Amino acid sequence: MGAKPFKVASLEDDRRYGLAARSLEELVRKGCRKWQLPQKGCRVCLFEDGTEIDADYFYTLNDHCEVIILKEGQQWNGGLHYCINKVLNTFYANSEELTQIASQMLSDEKSFKKRVLLQNLIQKSNENISAENREDDLKWFEGLDLRFKTKSDYMRFSCGKRMRNYLTEVKNHGKILEGKMGSFDSISCGYDHSINPYSNKENRIIFSTWNLDHRIEKKRTIIPDIVKAVLNQNIDNDKVEKFYKHLFTVENLKLVHVVCHKKCKHNLSF
Repeated sequence: MGAKPFKVASLEDDRRYGLAARSLEELVRKGCRKWQLPQKGCRVCLFEDGTEIDADYFYTLNDHCEVIILKEGQQWNGGLHYCINKVLNTFYANSEELTQIASQMLSDEKSFKKRVLLQNLIQKSNENISAENREDDLKWFEGLDLRFKTKSDYMRFSCGKRMRNYLTEVKNHGKILEGKMGSFDSISCGYDHSINPYSNKENRIIFSTWNLDHRIEKKRTIIPDIVKAVLNQNIDNDKVEKFYKHLFTVENLKLVHVVCHKKCKHNLSF
């Protein structure tokens, strides 16, 4: 059998070299000589997906197959993993330049999925998650009252406002049992919703559109039960705590993206 040509890479540099070998042992020997690697413990994997090549598999490979030689202890998860990791490293080192390139690509891209990936990349480049104080991220605080000095101050106020709105509903609705409710019937969302309101102004605003969804319904179940308990003068500390938990805590609340807010009856009870 004649020598089989390969395109061989190594973690020692980014270049690939053409090497020919009649056996896996010969390929390892030549690769180790090329990159000055100790031959003991070295192995060869497919560059594409990281599949390890043994002596038998070697003879099934096509000519000019792309492989990578690894010394003992090194790992390879495939070319795509490598490329993404390289882009991420470049992103943090040259985020402004990478954002400009992504913006140029976005203007010409027609594929919806690719546009979403590019838009997310551009958006992430504007994040300033670690900044907490107003002076460290002035853009995040645009449009907000000057009394908010930190991001946590505003998020605490925003959360408290939502809770006060629930309390107002309890006071005002009484026996009015109608109302729309939202998503409640799954542990996790089938869509890839991800947001950090601390990252930038846009995410802060978008986050305000997310809904706090009561699994056991507020208007159809919790409020009627409160009204019934009050009318029957059947209130004690345990019931007060139970109502509080189901109205205001994560025991019964889920944060739900607005597009996943299902408008249907839950049919759940205490």
